[in-house]
Amino acid sequence: MNTINLRSIFPENTDVNIVKFAGVLIFAAILLVVPLIIALVFPLIKKKLNSDKKIYLYAFSSGFFIMLATIGFIKEGLENAIDGADRYIEINRINNHNVSFGIVIPIMTGGIILGIAISYLVKYVFISRFNKVLSKDKKASILVHDHGHGDHKHKDKHPDFIFNQSDNIEVASKVINSEKTSQKVKIVALVLLLTHRVFVGLLFGWSINQLIEGSTSNLTWAFIISFWLHLIPEELVFYYRLREAGYSRWKSFTFSVLGLSILIPFMIIGVYGANFIESLWWLRSLLYTAIGGIFLFNSLVEFFPEFYHVHFIKQKKWHYTLLFLFAGIILGVFILSFHMH
Repeated sequence: MNTINLRSIFPENTDVNIVKFAGVLIFAAILLVVPLIIALVFPLIKKKLNSDKKIYLYAFSSGFFIMLATIGFIKEGLENAIDGADRYIEINRINNHNVSFGIVIPIMTGGIILGIAISYLVKYVFISRFNKVLSKDKKASILVHDHGHGDHKHKDKHPDFIFNQSDNIEVASKVINSEKTSQKVKIVALVLLLTHRVFVGLLFGWSINQLIEGSTSNLTWAFIISFWLHLIPEELVFYYRLREAGYSRWKSFTFSVLGLSILIPFMIIGVYGANFIESLWWLRSLLYTAIGGIFLFNSLVEFFPEFYHVHFIKQKKWHYTLLFLFAGIILGVFILSFHMH
């Protein structure tokens, strides 16, 4: 599929910095179509998802995210690492091509470790701090409490207090919805709703700059469509949990757009810092692989527990769940097959 020709839509004498900024706004608008459709169309079809549909949504998302991680981002990182290593060997006139293994392996394993480490940091360390903030807030302290037994006291940590993204939204909604909750707690709660969009924003910005400069870019319509598809289940979960928490259609829409808009500042950084990113080919490979690691973490830790328990309840429902899981895998392979160099 052909690369998008972004430069051609602007007059020839347009300042390049204006083109870069406009390019970010154009792609940001394209990305915001997803929550807009969800906010305006899906409520007209069904106001809330029942438990079965949520399970199928998580199963489909898990399958699609695994493919997006493995044959999408991780594969992209591997190809970039191999190409970069080959160029390094050629430029430095190294006769032993086995040196490429010593270059590629640390980049790929380092990227996966980075992605998983960031996921753990957000899930456990940050959430632990969030619980401490909640315990100090008069209104929110009901969510984290101490149990006293005479002189012996211990804090109930509630390991399943925030177990997945849905719980993040539900708890954050309770905190945000309280007028008496401090602004600090509200900000922390909002940050909890934001996910792995920093690296994606940087790479999107770099790709937009490649389109403007006329260089080869991976930002094709197939890539955008695959990105849309990964956003749809994520935004569906996000939107419907906010609706269940009591938010109106327009407030849910606003929070959804704000959560997605975190991409924009990092896209701006990426498009104006593209020359720096371009000079560090290993950094791009590391970022691609790290994103893959984050998606794998989300699939296996966030989404998988949401539907695996069905196996112990109803065999028929489990078979339907597996169908949605493999439907996500198949669709992921189908869409990413169009993402050619």
